[in-house]
Amino acid sequence: MTDPNVQPSTGPSSTKKMRSRVFAVLRVVVSVGLLVAVVRGMGLEETMDALRSTSLPWVLAVLALMFVGVLHSAYKWQILLRHTDSSVKFWPLFRIIYVSYFVGMFLPGAVGIELVRMYGLAKHTSNLAMSFTSILMDRLLGLTGLTLMILLGVFIQGRSTIPGIEYWAAGALALILAGWLAIMNRGFRRLTDKILSPPILAMVRDKQTKIYASLDTYRNRPGLLAWAMLQSLLYNVQRIAVCYVAGLAVGMEVSVTAYIITVPVVTFAMLIPISISGWGVRELLFVQMLTLYGADGDKALAMSLLVGVLGTVSIIPGVWFCIQGLGQARAAARTQQPRQGQAEPITPADPAP
Repeated sequence: MTDPNVQPSTGPSSTKKMRSRVFAVLRVVVSVGLLVAVVRGMGLEETMDALRSTSLPWVLAVLALMFVGVLHSAYKWQILLRHTDSSVKFWPLFRIIYVSYFVGMFLPGAVGIELVRMYGLAKHTSNLAMSFTSILMDRLLGLTGLTLMILLGVFIQGRSTIPGIEYWAAGALALILAGWLAIMNRGFRRLTDKILSPPILAMVRDKQTKIYASLDTYRNRPGLLAWAMLQSLLYNVQRIAVCYVAGLAVGMEVSVTAYIITVPVVTFAMLIPISISGWGVRELLFVQMLTLYGADGDKALAMSLLVGVLGTVSIIPGVWFCIQGLGQARAAARTQQPRQGQAEPITPADPAP
C-alpha cells in the first residue's frame, strides 16, 4: 500500500517535466489553430482539388530534391569537420542528420534538431567541443545564407513586393555578423575569461577554452569558411527548388524570385519553437506572401501542405536509423552485463616466495 504521509514529488525535475508538457501542448494548439484558420480562409475543397491534381512524377521529383538536400547537408557538415577531425566520415553524419530530422519532430524548433546532432557527433567522436563548434558554425553559415538569399531576391526583383522585407533582412544580417564578430574576436574572449575567472566557474571556463580552441580552427582558415559559405548558399537553393517544384506540382505559377524571397523568410520563422515542426506557421506565411506575388491562396496552401507531408515522408530513413541504433545499444548493454548464474573467474594466487 502507498504511504499516505508520502507527498508526491514537487522538486525541480517534476516542475521541468510539467513545463515541457505545457509547452508541447501549446505548440500543438498553435499548429492546429493556424492550420484550421488558414484552411477555413482558403477553402478546404479548393485546396484538396489542387493536391489531387498532383501527379506521381512531381511527387517523386520533390522527394528526390529532399534526399539531395540531406546528402548536401551531410557534405557541408563534413567540410567543417574535415580540418578538425579527418576521421569523421560522410556516412555517420548522414545517419545523424536523418535521426535528428526524425527526433526533431518531437522537440521544440531547430534547437532540438541541433541538440540531437551535437549528441550524435559527440558520441561518435568523444569530442563535445568539436561537435558544438561545428554545429554552431553550420548554423551561423545557414542563417547568413538565408538573409543573403532574401537580399538577392530583392535585388533581382528591383523592388520589394513584401513591404519592408529588405530592412528586416539587412537587420538580421547585421545581428548575425555581430555574432560572427563576437565568437571570433579576441577581445570578446578576454572579456568572457574575466567573467569566468572565479574558481567556482573553473569547469565552465575549461569547456569555454576547448570551444575557443576549436573555433580557432575555422578562424585561421578563411578559405574553408568561404567554401562552407558557398555550400550553405547552394543548400538554400535546394530548399527553394523543393518549393518551386512543389508549386508546379499543384499548378501554381509564380516567379522564381518570389520563392527566393519567401522560402528563406518561412525557414527563419520555422526556426522559432512555437509550433510542431513548423506546421501552421509555414502554411500561414506562404499563403500571405505568395498571394502578394499573384498566386492563388488555395494553391499556395496546397504547395505548403505538399512540402510538409513529403518532408515528413522523406525522414522515414531516420526512423530506421533510430531503431537500428537502439538495437545496437541494447546489444552492447547485454554484452557488458555478467551472465546470470555464471561464477566469477578465480584468479590463481601468486606463488609464495
